[in-house]
Amino acid sequence: MRLECAVTLDAVPANSGTAFSPNIVGARLWAQRKDILLEDGGDSRFPIELVPFSTAFRGQPQESAPWYVHWRPGQFEADFGGSVRVYVNSQHEELAARFVDGDPLTLQAILGDVMSQMVAAATAVQDCDAILAHCEDGTVGAQVRIWLERAFPGQETAVVRSMLDTTPGRFRAALLGAAQLGEEP
Repeated sequence: MRLECAVTLDAVPANSGTAFSPNIVGARLWAQRKDILLEDGGDSRFPIELVPFSTAFRGQPQESAPWYVHWRPGQFEADFGGSVRVYVNSQHEELAARFVDGDPLTLQAILGDVMSQMVAAATAVQDCDAILAHCEDGTVGAQVRIWLERAFPGQETAVVRSMLDTTPGRFRAALLGAAQLGEEP
């Protein structure tokens, strides 16, 4: 994710200043950029946006949520980076600050939610193993396959599906644990 902030000249000052003073409306006076890398141990990355939900999602169910994962289940062959987007609600100021600062637990919670949603949807598909086995690197299916192996090493998809059905807390905790950033679980 890249956060950019720029200050531009809104109006020409009344006094002319010096030869080096800005005098064109819209001139960039200052800019700062910060790159935040949110990774999960795989190669795939996805866009993340920090936005005010009351504007971006006015009147929608996710309007008061701290974050929102936008993706369409079942599109396993789609490019992961172009198919998954995470929105973080800038109106939750403490969360937004933690996110921008790269707080490990905040990033783990968000990534764990992404993983949980996508793995749960994939395991609900009858031919999940066969479908995921044929997905190329960089696709939604390949990333789900990486997450399944990381959270449930050596487990058959049927066992993971059963865990989701019978002990959903254990299922989600395994994925949340696998979302730990910067360390191998």
